[in-house]
Amino acid sequence: MKLLGAAPAQPVVVYSGHDARFEYIYKFVSSANWDPSDVSPVDRLATGAKYLDGAVYTTLTNNTRRTGETPETDVNPANPPLDNEFGHIIRWVESDTTAFTWDIFLFGAPAAGDVNINLSGLTDLNQFASPDGMNFDPRGILWILTDNGDQFIVLAMRLRSDEDCASRIMMVDG
Repeated sequence: MKLLGAAPAQPVVVYSGHDARFEYIYKFVSSANWDPSDVSPVDRLATGAKYLDGAVYTTLTNNTRRTGETPETDVNPANPPLDNEFGHIIRWVESDTTAFTWDIFLFGAPAAGDVNINLSGLTDLNQFASPDGMNFDPRGILWILTDNGDQFIVLAMRLRSDEDCASRIMMVDG
């Protein structure tokens, strides 16, 4: 669960997802507005970095049980690959409390994957699989934690509007 950029005199918005296959992401909006004077620095919730483009990002680690044999296991716009072994990241921007636009920000894949697998054009320098968590640091760099079996990889990217996302990722620990 992540508290996203709480703004004074606004409701607090929290997103939470069920970490299992074929589950959902939930949005909770407080009924009261947030007042930073109500909390002390000792017990204040981390408000996280304000995302550079106002977007919310979420990881979909992988789903190798997406077979297409039933409506539940079929592909859909947010989960386009069957047998999604490598996972992906979705980004959305809210236009109000009930409407938003979204896209698939990045697909995980091995660099050697064919064009049907390596949909983001990743290379040996930025290939990854199973994104499982992420956070923006104060400089605006997005850190992606992966859960790729016995491998632990951390990726970092700086968000800029003038580049495609695959060219902005670099492996920092492998």
